[in-house]
Amino acid sequence: MEKVIEYPAEIEAQDEELIHSTEVKIPLKEEDFPESVREILYKIIVERNDCLDKFYIVGKWIWCSFPEKPSEEVINWLKANNFKWNQTRKVWQNACGFYCRHSPTDPREKYEVVKL
Repeated sequence: MEKVIEYPAEIEAQDEELIHSTEVKIPLKEEDFPESVREILYKIIVERNDCLDKFYIVGKWIWCSFPEKPSEEVINWLKANNFKWNQTRKVWQNACGFYCRHSPTDPREKYEVVKL
């Protein structure tokens, strides 16, 4: 069964139309979808809707990759929202509060990858 993102009540009214016009369905069970992941997903949907297709979930982390270097505006947004550049994997990553030691293997081989 697919998991549909439920939007927090604190999202302002002007964002309501944008959010509800954006159909984002994530096939994860509720217990596999922690609040910290949902929080950053809401921000992505509301604030970075223009590059939604660049984000994906790997395990309990949110990753973001671009075919070319993103604009300074996008990079500044990523940094402001706790995304860190991973030079080895060439992706922006947000651990969503689930920190662990560097893995010698690619987490995409171990965890489910869910594209937004």
